[in-house]
Amino acid sequence: MMEKIHTFENNGEEERVKEIGMLAKKVFEKIENWDNSDVYALLTKLKEKYPDHTNYRLYHLLDSSSLGPDSIVKKCSKFDFPGDDSVEKFLRSQNI
Repeated sequence: MMEKIHTFENNGEEERVKEIGMLAKKVFEKIENWDNSDVYALLTKLKEKYPDHTNYRLYHLLDSSSLGPDSIVKKCSKFDFPGDDSVEKFLRSQNI
């Protein structure tokens, strides 16, 4: 029996990624100094707190330097961080 590979397309998360990506773009446009930005601070926190941070799809949305080929991001085993560490929650709170 073949193991089914998880894909985000199958559970509607592709549309969420597009919407969250638009939010991220608006947040990025407001950043004047990357090293002092809230986005940079969140990325740093997530890297320190979650050794498996690269397995989270929305982490790659914020860390655009790690996006690479889209197929790699689609293979992430997790979508977003829990609770107050949520990338989606962070982006929605940015008053854009």
